[in-house]
Amino acid sequence: MTIVRKGNSADINNLQRIDIVNKNLLKEKLNEMLLDRDLHQIRINFNTISKVDCTGIGLLLSFHKIIQEMGGKLILYGIKDRSIQTIFQMIHLDRVITIAD
Repeated sequence: MTIVRKGNSADINNLQRIDIVNKNLLKEKLNEMLLDRDLHQIRINFNTISKVDCTGIGLLLSFHKIIQEMGGKLILYGIKDRSIQTIFQMIHLDRVITIAD
């Protein structure tokens, strides 16, 4: 996982999965990012992600809520994996979290 800071936003890249296996690592990194009050947008690049489970979806929703309450925004982008696209469509995740191309 790499984090690239650009002004008041940050991109999280090179993740392989968002699931119970790496939940704690991702949660720790997101919590560190939330401490930075100048950070208003966190973008997660899904280009390399091949697995998301219910734990991962719960983590995304939780951080979306926290970031939104702080006046910021969580954006998911670059979703290439068809099964992840299908799951996100089925649960209407795009109605809650911004999903970009």
